[in-house]
Amino acid sequence: MPSKISRRKFMVGCSAAIAALAGSRLTRLALAAPGAQAANDNALIVVFLRGGWDALNVFPVLDGPDRAAYETARPTLKIAAGGPNGALPLNDTLGLHPAMRPLYGLYQDKRLAVVQACGLNHDTRSHFDAMEYIELGTPGSKTTTAGWMTRALQSDPHLPNGVLMPALAAGAQPTALLAHSNTIAMNTPSDFSIWSNGSYQPDQRVVLRQMYAGEDWMRQAGAQTLRTVELVEQQSVSEYVPENGAQYPDDYFSVNLKTLAQMMKLNLGLRVGAVDLGGWDTHDYQGDRHEGYFGDLLGQLARGLEAFYTDLGGYAERTTVVVMSEFGRRLAQNGSYGTDHGHGSAMLVLGGPPAFVLPLCLPCLALFAGVGAGYCAGLWEQPEVNTRALARGAGAGAIAGLGAWLAHLISGLAAAVVIGPERSAEFTESLLRALGQAGPVPTPEPAQFYVQSAFAACCFGAFEVALMAGLGALGGLLWWRMQGRVSA
Repeated sequence: MPSKISRRKFMVGCSAAIAALAGSRLTRLALAAPGAQAANDNALIVVFLRGGWDALNVFPVLDGPDRAAYETARPTLKIAAGGPNGALPLNDTLGLHPAMRPLYGLYQDKRLAVVQACGLNHDTRSHFDAMEYIELGTPGSKTTTAGWMTRALQSDPHLPNGVLMPALAAGAQPTALLAHSNTIAMNTPSDFSIWSNGSYQPDQRVVLRQMYAGEDWMRQAGAQTLRTVELVEQQSVSEYVPENGAQYPDDYFSVNLKTLAQMMKLNLGLRVGAVDLGGWDTHDYQGDRHEGYFGDLLGQLARGLEAFYTDLGGYAERTTVVVMSEFGRRLAQNGSYGTDHGHGSAMLVLGGPPAFVLPLCLPCLALFAGVGAGYCAGLWEQPEVNTRALARGAGAGAIAGLGAWLAHLISGLAAAVVIGPERSAEFTESLLRALGQAGPVPTPEPAQFYVQSAFAACCFGAFEVALMAGLGALGGLLWWRMQGRVSA
């Protein structure tokens, strides 16, 4: 039996629904089919640590004169250089706060990078100014009308039309996404719905669709908003189960990260995500060494990021997470057992497997090896026999070339395994675009891809052998010239 409601109650319900939609900050959106794949499906997630984190204690120095200065300046806040509660070694000179242990394995797997000594080229110590400068991308100016992430999206030539959710702010929308009309802000997907008093909702949706029927941008935005809400609701987001054994802590930061993971897996076109973690302004009682408030906050950050990365699974290969703060803290602790505003800071970058650079480095190393081998071969030659020096140099260069060819073949095949057919096709397509050649590049079959990779490595290796034989001869001649043995 149809429900009977008064006109007043119905209009109150519709007004509440409109208000809920406005609160979700959906504006003009272009819709795509669920699961549609875009030309550029890489995603950037920016985690902003608001308050200015103490990078000197996140990455404490371990040895040398800087360690002595660090211990003198921070008698109660210093992190031990070793031991069960000491810093986790990143290299010989820098460590990682023990509360960040959940991320240490990712660092050892070369999926987490530390970017030291970075920050603004402006000397402000104001939280608000520094955050504005960073998020606008214009240090010293707060009159910029769009955030840096907005400009990055607008300038991306590979972002296709019809992307439903290019930008998502998990929580409040940051200044970095200022003026991006397609940004969606939500806390959890289950809250992303039309507010309703139960049985009124179907009637509200009908009336709202009628209200937003039209061709002008405002009506189109309203209609697309309704379709977006329905699309997210249809995905059973309230029943989401993290993958790969990921366990998100029960705090707002981890909940926001889980929201980002959910939306990425819906394949709605998410390219940029933003999430905040505040509380880093530690002027008072920062903690005793590795314990206390600061250590707890770092633990919250590390556990959330580790769960997020684990949950992403295969999506992690095309996702880059950047962790930043507006500035760091001063070296010396203050009288309140905390630290005051500083300047330089550090960033974290979390992503897929590292770039395989060895195949690109080998040709350069081969050039030096060829010349060096020929030069050294000249040391064993008789001063009066120039031709023998050239022949010996050529032979030494060819041997070095064979070694370089073998190394190039092994590293090339290893790179092919790491990169895979899909990422190889994406790289080729990006390279063709850079050269002005448009058009999609089909993903090759795995067997065909690996055979072609081996063949290319062999061809390049043969070229290396010939090239280095010539360079070896040049090296031998170079030695003779330096010895004054070659006549003009």
